[in-house]
Amino acid sequence: MKYILLLIVCISQFQAAAQKGDYLLTHFKPDVVGLDNSNFDIAVDANGLLSMANRSGLIQFDGEHWDYTPAPGALLSLDISKDEIIFSGGVNDIGYFDYLDNTFQFISLAGDQKFDDLFYKTMITGDFVYFLSENKIVRYNRSNNELRIILNPAGEYFLSLFRLKDQVFAQSESHLYILNDFILEPTKFQLPDFSEVQFVAKHPSREEYLFGTTLNQLYILREDSTFKTLKVSKEIVSNDYYAYDGTWISEDIFAVSTFEAGCLIIDRKKDSIINEINYNSGLPDNEVLAIVSDNEHGLWMAHEYGLTRVVPDVPILSFSNYPGINGNLLAMTREMGKTYVATSSGVFYFDQEKRFRNNVYYTVERINKRVKKPAAKPTQTKAEEQPQSGKKKGLLGKLFKKKKSTSTEQESEEEPKKGLFGRIIEKISDPFSGGEVKNIKGKPDENTRYVRRVKRELISSRFLFKKVDGLDSKTKQLLQFKDHLLAVSSSGLYEITDSVANLVHDESILHAFATEQYLLLATDDHRIKVFELLDDLWIESASFEVSNEIIVNIFSDHVGRIWVVSTNSLYQFDPEGLDLGSLPFAQIPNQYIDHVRGTVINDKIYLINSSGYFYFDEVSGAVKPDSALFKRLGRPMKHLQQTNGIVWVFDGQSWSRIDEDNEIDTYQLLGMFKDMTFIDEVDGNLWIIDANKQLYQFDREQGQEMALNNKMFIRAVRNPEGEIRRTGDIKFSYENNSIHFELSRPDYLGISQVEYQYKLVGLMEDWSAWNSSNTVDFNYLPPGNYEMIARSRDVFGEVQESKEFSFGVNTPYWQRPWFYAIQIILFVALVVGSARLNHGETKGKYFLLAEGLTLLTLVLIIEFLQTLAGDSLGFESTPVIDFAVDVGTALMIFPIEFVLKRVIKSGAELSKLKKMLKGEQVERA
Repeated sequence: MKYILLLIVCISQFQAAAQKGDYLLTHFKPDVVGLDNSNFDIAVDANGLLSMANRSGLIQFDGEHWDYTPAPGALLSLDISKDEIIFSGGVNDIGYFDYLDNTFQFISLAGDQKFDDLFYKTMITGDFVYFLSENKIVRYNRSNNELRIILNPAGEYFLSLFRLKDQVFAQSESHLYILNDFILEPTKFQLPDFSEVQFVAKHPSREEYLFGTTLNQLYILREDSTFKTLKVSKEIVSNDYYAYDGTWISEDIFAVSTFEAGCLIIDRKKDSIINEINYNSGLPDNEVLAIVSDNEHGLWMAHEYGLTRVVPDVPILSFSNYPGINGNLLAMTREMGKTYVATSSGVFYFDQEKRFRNNVYYTVERINKRVKKPAAKPTQTKAEEQPQSGKKKGLLGKLFKKKKSTSTEQESEEEPKKGLFGRIIEKISDPFSGGEVKNIKGKPDENTRYVRRVKRELISSRFLFKKVDGLDSKTKQLLQFKDHLLAVSSSGLYEITDSVANLVHDESILHAFATEQYLLLATDDHRIKVFELLDDLWIESASFEVSNEIIVNIFSDHVGRIWVVSTNSLYQFDPEGLDLGSLPFAQIPNQYIDHVRGTVINDKIYLINSSGYFYFDEVSGAVKPDSALFKRLGRPMKHLQQTNGIVWVFDGQSWSRIDEDNEIDTYQLLGMFKDMTFIDEVDGNLWIIDANKQLYQFDREQGQEMALNNKMFIRAVRNPEGEIRRTGDIKFSYENNSIHFELSRPDYLGISQVEYQYKLVGLMEDWSAWNSSNTVDFNYLPPGNYEMIARSRDVFGEVQESKEFSFGVNTPYWQRPWFYAIQIILFVALVVGSARLNHGETKGKYFLLAEGLTLLTLVLIIEFLQTLAGDSLGFESTPVIDFAVDVGTALMIFPIEFVLKRVIKSGAELSKLKKMLKGEQVERA
């Protein structure tokens, strides 16, 4: 027995040692003033745009920008059609979001209907949209705008609505119906446990469906229409979780949300929970109101404090959610299987804490061997009881209910246990054959000896950080020296043994570097001190002053030389002669007094700071810039160094690693850690600390490939009248020809660093320059037809092009043919009228009127011709161009003006004009 218990303990200890970190969580909160975080449903469209049914209306998010559209009441559910129309059900109303009166708004479908319902499920199937409440199903036909109401034949509450392939099912409290047209009919389709359906989630690529029931059982409906019962259901029931909703994240991973324990991540192949996302792992609240998976294998969880996203495929684990650690995280390492973290308040190590309890039991021995074993009493089997599901009371009861009682268990007669474990259990349970009993019922047997024992039992365990005793000051470095773990702190040098720190040198240390033989310490008093360790004896071998400079780095080159770097100078240290040159080898360009990283690249000494990359030319003895490396990597806006000397640089978008052979590996995924303060490679993994006191582990074996399935699209189009529907034949009036475009490519990890460019066909011949701005404005577009095309480029170099947006700007009425015709007719009438007033009997009588009308006619004709000439030239209007057109037109129309003036002033010319209009032959003078 003791060997079996030892084996179990060993297995549990091994599992404990393999404890992994938590998934990397990203938290979001709408930046819209006045909104709370009551989001009851989430959906993702084909472009990757996130839409949420909020208590105040519709919220949309693309990773950077939030949009809010109010609704007449709280929205409780939504679904998005293939043509990107958002349908939603809410409190006493159903409808959709679309453009009306140049505004994106909620449009009700209720019409004359007066609903008194909470529509907590919206589902689109083909041309039909279904809205589910507890009392009815409303079906909207998009093809003919018909609205039909379907009631439960049994008068029960509806629990869920789901589809399998092309069929729609409705689950009530005790019946499952199939919807034929608009009639609910009973179906023979049933779950294996005959319970009610809580949720159904279709597999992302196969005709398989995940079923969750009101009894917390999970099933997979396979493509051959058979059910597979998932064993993980037992774990859910045993932990007293209430599985409220489910969604597939990837081909083999799905998530189940709960109201008590956050979200469960389940592996279908392993049939087990592989991770629990809850308060202990960084989720702000365990009560998850809604979940959805996006196009990039990300899981979204809505809770009281906003939204949280997790991507299980991302090879980054967080170790920051374990309790016990204090201060700002500065460095980490692993020694003898333990993880140590240096902080501003000391050093902490990752350990397991176990809780035990002492159980009293008795060993029993038979005294009188002749006493027979009493006959076993016959086992009575209870009648099996069918679990019953309780009724749901209202939407709020559905959203915030507690788990239904599942305490009714079916008892069955167990088969006799065979094998080693069966014999052990039989021996323990039979006191007359010798063994153990937990308690003694009734009067003790006189022929049995009872010996009291106490057994220590493990009841729980958890992982946490524990503080290393004896070190309470800021610790900057953790390094190995001759199999000793050393901590470099502001109060001195400490040697860490397991969980205790022992002070070795009590002087504030800025930087430490270890060779095989020596330990070099840069102290606060501008000195370099050299220590040796002989067995357990620490010896200070030498001490040197460094001209009142601050030492920031010490490193060795490819031939074993030691180099000491200050903020402005480079020194060489001779470990054999224990000598530090009194003069610096070279001056370092460092006008910003930045930290300097010293390393070896291609057998050359390199010095890297925020100004650039520099190498030490040993021939000239000068530090020179490396423009080629600068061109390859860009400016090192931030830079870090591993304990082995390898340098990392950040160019504002991604982190790159430079090794000693000048090979550069760019890690785009690490671009999410723009404020990284520490990086090192330990046991084949990268360990990262950022400015937010977070500790992460990055698995390099999983590579850098990420699912980037979100699409580039034109998110909004606006003109002075408001928002524009982006479908159909779109024409803008000449008065509203200033167009604003908003572009988007959803990026929820914040690593894509998306840039945009555009081309307006009809106005631009070439693409615009790449720009990080997602807005484009065109002011006062001339009349014509246009096609807006935009494209995006991410940090991985992937270019995506949006769908084109075609539109036109109408010609103003004064430039249209009919308006020109009216002008010509008016001018002819004016010419004729002026000519009549300028000859015959009326010439003297209406002299002033005739002269004024003549002048007006000439001016209007000249202006008309100038306008016609300017429009035909098609130049972009400027004052200089307008003046040039006016002068040129005046010179060209001067002969026409002369002829018109003669026509108006001369009666003979008027007679000729009449004959010309009649088509008669006119004799020349």
